[in-house]
Amino acid sequence: MVVSLWGIVMLALMGVFLQFNALTFAEDLPFDEEKLANVTERAEHIDEVYQSVSMNCYYAAGAYVVTFIASAVMWRINARSNYTTA
Repeated sequence: MVVSLWGIVMLALMGVFLQFNALTFAEDLPFDEEKLANVTERAEHIDEVYQSVSMNCYYAAGAYVVTFIASAVMWRINARSNYTTA
């Protein structure tokens, strides 16, 4: 459950930073070199890539929310069970 919580926090923060076009992520983004070479398309392409990766981070954070809920439910079920040894 701890890993799920960390995944939620980390990916949500990365999504926020990517929405604001944080330069820290620039080297890791999948830019198209042809569109970067074209001066008229450069700014639009950069914004599209940042927004796309930002949404992917939000989707992944949502997947971690589902994982956290499933883990919490299973932990609760196992905590209520009475295990006895034969």
